[in-house]
Amino acid sequence: MGTIAHVIGFIKMKESEECFVKTVLRKTVLRKALSVLLALCLCTALMPFSVLGEGGDVCEIVGGGTFTTLGEALDVVQDGGTIRLLDNINYSSGIVIKDKSITFKLNGYNLNVDNPLTEGSYEERTGLYMEGNAAVGLEGEGEFNVKGNKYGVFVYVEGGAAAAATVTNAAAAGNDGCAANAYGENAVITVKGNATATGIGGIGATASSLGLITVKGNVIATADHFSGENDRAAVTAWDDGEVIVEGNVTATGTKSIGVLAAGSGVTVGGDVTGVLGGAYATASAGIEIAGNVCSTDASGFGVQAIDNCSIDVGGNVQSGGTGAVLTGVPELDSPSEITIDGVITAPDYIQIGESTLDVDDYVLDSDLMPGYRIRIKYI
Repeated sequence: MGTIAHVIGFIKMKESEECFVKTVLRKTVLRKALSVLLALCLCTALMPFSVLGEGGDVCEIVGGGTFTTLGEALDVVQDGGTIRLLDNINYSSGIVIKDKSITFKLNGYNLNVDNPLTEGSYEERTGLYMEGNAAVGLEGEGEFNVKGNKYGVFVYVEGGAAAAATVTNAAAAGNDGCAANAYGENAVITVKGNATATGIGGIGATASSLGLITVKGNVIATADHFSGENDRAAVTAWDDGEVIVEGNVTATGTKSIGVLAAGSGVTVGGDVTGVLGGAYATASAGIEIAGNVCSTDASGFGVQAIDNCSIDVGGNVQSGGTGAVLTGVPELDSPSEITIDGVITAPDYIQIGESTLDVDDYVLDSDLMPGYRIRIKYI
C-alpha cells in the first residue's frame, strides 16, 4: 500500500441495536378583586413622587435632575452615571454611547428603542451604537429593547479599547440588517432575551475580530443568500469572534443556514434549523450544538466542515439533501471532524470529498474511539 497523501476526514458511528449514530467526520372573586385594587391603591399612595414622575417626567439622573424625554437625559449624563426610569419610554431614535459608561435603572419599566432611519451611516441606523471605552448596564426589573434598521445593537472596538452592552432584546428590521454585532477585541454584547432580524438577508448575531456575543434566548433571522462571498446565516462568527446562544437558532430565508463559523467559534444550547444548511464551519472553526440540526433544501446539508474544523452535535441531524459533508482541497486543507450523538436522516447519508457513503460503510476501531463506527476517506 502506497503512502497516504491526504486525509480529508473520517467518520465514526456508535454501535447500538437501534443503530443510533455517533458520526465523527473529523443543553371569592369580588373580594379578591377588591383586595387587589386596595393593595394597588395603597402601593400607589405610598410610592415616592420621583417614581410616579412630576409634570410628565419619564426619567431622572440619579443624583441629578428629572427629564421629560430620554434624549435630554442622554445629552447630559456623565461617565458612570445612572438614568432611572420613571415611566415606560418609547424612544424613536438611536442611542449613541462613545467613551462613556452608563447604567439604565429600569425601575420596573420598559425602555423601547426603535430607530426607523433607513439612510445614513451604520451609527445613524442603529438602535444602540457603542464605540471606544464604553459600557451600558442594566439594573432592576424591566426591559431595555433595542431595534434599528441596520443594527439593533452594534459594539465597535479598536485600538485596545473595551466596550460592553447589555440589552433585553435586540432586533434589526432592514434588509441585510443584524440584531447584534460585536466587532473587535473586548467588544462584548449580552442579549438577555432574543435576537431577531426580519429583513431580507438579516443576521441575528455576528461576532468578528475577537468580539463576543451571548444570547440567552433564541436567535431568529431570515439569513437569505448563502452563496460565495455573500454568505448569510442566522448566527455568524468570523476571525476569532465567538457567539454563544443558550436557546435555539432558526434561519428562515431562501438558501439560508443556521450557523456559520469561519476561523471562530459558535456554541448553541438548543436546536439549529436552516433551509440550505444547518451548520457550516470553515478555516479552523469550531461549532458545538447541544440539540438537533435540521435543514430542508434538497440540495443542502445538515452539517458541513472544511479545513481543520470541528462540529459537535448532541442530538440528531436531519437534511433534505446530505446529512453530513466533509470537503477540502488535498494537500492544502487539514482534516476536519464532525461528531453527531444521534441519528442522521437524509436522502444522502454522508459525503466525504466526492464520495457518498451509506450507513453500512464503516469500520470499527476500539483504539481510536471504542464502540463507534468509523468512516474515513483517503485521497
